[in-house]
Amino acid sequence: MRYTLCLFIIAFCGNWAQAKEDYLPLAVGNHWTMAVRAVSSKGQVITGTYHEETTGTVKKNGRDYFQMQHWVDWKSPAAKTARAKVVKHTALVRKTEKAYYSTVQTKAGFEEGAIYVLPLKTGGSWHVRLASKQRNITVLGRGTVKVPGGTYRHCYHLRVVYSTGTIKNFWLAPGIGKVKVNGTYPDGHKTTFLLTDFKPGK
Repeated sequence: MRYTLCLFIIAFCGNWAQAKEDYLPLAVGNHWTMAVRAVSSKGQVITGTYHEETTGTVKKNGRDYFQMQHWVDWKSPAAKTARAKVVKHTALVRKTEKAYYSTVQTKAGFEEGAIYVLPLKTGGSWHVRLASKQRNITVLGRGTVKVPGGTYRHCYHLRVVYSTGTIKNFWLAPGIGKVKVNGTYPDGHKTTFLLTDFKPGK
């Protein structure tokens, strides 16, 4: 009896810990705020605030998707940037036990691709083709990440290498998702996104 009880406790705790480690939470109302810093190949610095919000749900092709809206409020003194209209982009995403999917609308129709293969595991690697854009994604490991919004442990570090030459690194924290992103582009400019605040939805 005692042996059976111990096995039950171990199994329960293991399942609870796994449930807590949701690295890609989806809920209406989730809102991520990140500080953005972009540096051009000539050294020009542009800063701003990035927002990403889960605004609702929609059914398409018989599947349920979350609507993810994202935009940047630029704070650069550059006149051209200051006058730029804030454009909000919306993507449809969904998640299963096996993958996290994102979508795009192209001239050929509605396309979906598995951006993250789940569950995330160090050493995992996969290829994604979405709207003619190809990329290879590798899970490099786990560690602690410190950003303005706090210090997060057990973050997965993923590297995305695009066929265009762009390289992006993502750090995902349990229960939150993206807390840090940096990118290097073929023309030499670089970007950094650091989480400043996360408000969970319902």
